[in-house]
Amino acid sequence: MSKTNPLLWLAAGAGAVWAVSRWRTGAQRDERFGDEHDEDDVEVVRDDSKGLTRKYDAAFEARGRGLPVPYLRALAARESGMREKDPKGLINVVRVVREDFNERHGTAHRPQHLQDPIVSITIAADTLRRIIESYAKNHAAVPNLREDWANRHFVELLTFGWNAGYSEKAGVGHVADYLERQGQTDITLAAVAKNAQAAGASHWLWAHPRKVAWTRSVADLYFTERDRDGVKAPVAVDGPVTHPSQVDPGPQPAGAA
Repeated sequence: MSKTNPLLWLAAGAGAVWAVSRWRTGAQRDERFGDEHDEDDVEVVRDDSKGLTRKYDAAFEARGRGLPVPYLRALAARESGMREKDPKGLINVVRVVREDFNERHGTAHRPQHLQDPIVSITIAADTLRRIIESYAKNHAAVPNLREDWANRHFVELLTFGWNAGYSEKAGVGHVADYLERQGQTDITLAAVAKNAQAAGASHWLWAHPRKVAWTRSVADLYFTERDRDGVKAPVAVDGPVTHPSQVDPGPQPAGAA
């Protein structure tokens, strides 16, 4: 009878310790996500009574990793009220997000650096992209976890992951896996919040209705801003229309004269 190589036992033991450590790190990260985000009401800076300021649109476009400008605008509005000097920045970047970004990118951003809107937007957009990629990789069979900015369920699940934790260890991803194993693929914010406790997920997903309400408020604001961006103001015309040039023709097809 052959003897088991003690080195294999050591390697197996080390692997088990690493796996447990990684699981705990992921669960702790979700705990910190939920703990450090708040859902306080903030007074929002607006261009007028109807819409949010466009002051940061160029920065959202340049550093937003392809995320819709209306979404970043809505998130910033609900996080800081569109104020770059907020202690956590224009888009509130909590400590765990900043530390993860520094670790992954070899940067050394400190809390005071978040008051630079470029830094805030860069870190937030990078993390949101990470959440989107995690959802797509781990839940390809769930339509609402695939990037679709016209789908309110996707927007809410992304935002909830940003606010309360998204990982496969104890966040939205963990609850989605629990539901998928029960044959459910029509996964929504309401389904995640309802089943998070039974799934053994972080309490931030099920015991804090303010987080659910805050998430929905971001989605509401995003779709409002999205519609607002898509509506072109009519051209003012004095007197009767007597020539086509008096009417705004709207977007023209490529190659049009």
